[in-house]
Amino acid sequence: MKRKFWHISIPLVLILLIILAGFTIKNKNNNSTFAEIVGGVEKFSGLNKWEPSGTLVYKNGEKIYYYSLDSGQEENYPLTSQTISNSISDSGTLLLGQPEDKWNKGKNIEDISSLNLSKDAIPAISPDGEKVAYLSFSNAEKDYGYNIYTSGKNGTKSIFHSEDQIQFLCWCDNDTVLFVLKQQSNQITSLNIGSSAQTTIASVDENITSLAARGDVVVATIDKSKKNLIVINRNNKKKSIKNIDANYNNTSISPDEKAVAYLNSDSKISIYNLSDGNKKQLSKADKIIGWYK
Repeated sequence: MKRKFWHISIPLVLILLIILAGFTIKNKNNNSTFAEIVGGVEKFSGLNKWEPSGTLVYKNGEKIYYYSLDSGQEENYPLTSQTISNSISDSGTLLLGQPEDKWNKGKNIEDISSLNLSKDAIPAISPDGEKVAYLSFSNAEKDYGYNIYTSGKNGTKSIFHSEDQIQFLCWCDNDTVLFVLKQQSNQITSLNIGSSAQTTIASVDENITSLAARGDVVVATIDKSKKNLIVINRNNKKKSIKNIDANYNNTSISPDEKAVAYLNSDSKISIYNLSDGNKKQLSKADKIIGWYK
């Protein structure tokens, strides 16, 4: 009986191994992903699939949240004011939107009380956390127009002036700021803060509602019935348009420049993979502040 049992079992084992091998090969060639819930957030893990990493910082209600995409862990800090900068440094440093704003608790908060900011000035912090750029408008006849200032260890200076409206000031890198210059069309413009060399990255006829940059990647949302995301390479100026359901508020580019975080029409944070268009949805938020390693 034992011999007969083994004669039957060996072929069955071989058949099972062949089926298992075929299943493995099928899944290796399949681009589908498997979803798992980690920390209440839908996270996709599949073969050869890119996963977002780093820390997203966002505001929701009366708190600022630091959400780790790597561990699923989240920290939050009470906020006593609704004004907060639209940027964060590569080390996670935040800026206060107004000098008089106070935090009950927080980390890496830069003191900018010495800056003479106008009431509507929202400063942007450089990636290295050492400089601040901000806009100022003058209605005086002699100085009428918009000025871009930088402030840091070497003092404060004006680096650009225009009578045309300037919007959406942000940093590409530690030496370059980006903004929208509203002329006959919306000119997405880069400016070297040292040499004042100015370059038009793209001209956009539609109304731009947000602008973000990191390294060579520039993204802008435009105001349409179905919101579109414009993605631009800063060096070769190649432009592509992606259809997404972005709420025209604010966007943030991932540290590896491969994805964009934005608020969707349900006011939830979505992450959009620039390479393959895959999306994943995170928690609800009022505003995305930044994304750092």
